[in-house]
Amino acid sequence: MWNYYAVWRVLEELLGDLKERNVEIPADFLRKLKAVHGNINILKADPTYEETMQKVEEQLNNLEGQLVYLAENRVGPEYADKWIARIKQARESEPQISRARPFSPGVPRADYWIRLTIGEVIREGEIKEMASDLGLSIKEEDPDTVIVHGEEAKVKSLVKNMTAKMRNERNKT
Repeated sequence: MWNYYAVWRVLEELLGDLKERNVEIPADFLRKLKAVHGNINILKADPTYEETMQKVEEQLNNLEGQLVYLAENRVGPEYADKWIARIKQARESEPQISRARPFSPGVPRADYWIRLTIGEVIREGEIKEMASDLGLSIKEEDPDTVIVHGEEAKVKSLVKNMTAKMRNERNKT
């Protein structure tokens, strides 16, 4: 298993570096980067869901391929090779266990929280209903992203309910 967060972080840095070099980045890249970050958070809360793991690996591979292609064609092969090495190193690194949770503005510091990207399988209304049933709060971060917060056990329960629903939806097709 890869260190997904470390790979995501390097891809985020590469995206930023390409922007600084005035490389035109397709508009949907930032959305894709946010989506994979949300799936990594879901995977952290429920690591037993193998379909999420496969989705995260697929999303990271796609982003890596597209960003490395831009790096090589717009900046140069040596530049791309340096980033490929950094991505490989991140992929092989040991996952870090965070001692302090990052801060999310508008969420009480005592609350456990998770950032979710609203998708085709789970709609915003369903997330709000599930959160409400568990006594959790929701903060909209942008039109595609929400932060669900409250007691840790309840947030993890929400994630398990969501992954079960996603499994059921995928099995119907």
